[in-house]
Amino acid sequence: LSEMYKGPFGDWTQTLFLIGAGAVLFKTLYLACAANSRMLVDFLAIVGAIRNPVPEIKVGWIRFFCVVFPAVALALYVIQRDPQLMVKLGGIAQAATLPMMAFATLFFRYKKLDWRLRPTPLFDICLWLATISISIVAIYSLTVSIYSLCFSG
Repeated sequence: LSEMYKGPFGDWTQTLFLIGAGAVLFKTLYLACAANSRMLVDFLAIVGAIRNPVPEIKVGWIRFFCVVFPAVALALYVIQRDPQLMVKLGGIAQAATLPMMAFATLFFRYKKLDWRLRPTPLFDICLWLATISISIVAIYSLTVSIYSLCFSG
């Protein structure tokens, strides 16, 4: 990507691009690690995999996964040494989880929402359109990505 800026703007843009890319990737790793750790611990508590899920216990598990997730990413990079493959696999994982989150939103809207907070019909239509759109794009993306990983030369 940095090469496409060198032609029109000069060599200095490659350095600026790499600094910006490093900052964005670090922020993404930092925030995704925290968010995914919390979501995983909440999921494990819901399905009963964490006994006695009081806040103190959950915080310990969140901290544990905040160490494990980056360690696994580092180990995968050291073993594989293919950043493009890792980005593709991350995209596949994201494409697989987005429809789940969209349908979870529908579940909470219809099963857990206090009737006094009920949204307008237009909101419901937009929520359904968003869920359907996310699911269609995710299924397409998963199909194309997995096919290209399995059958590209």
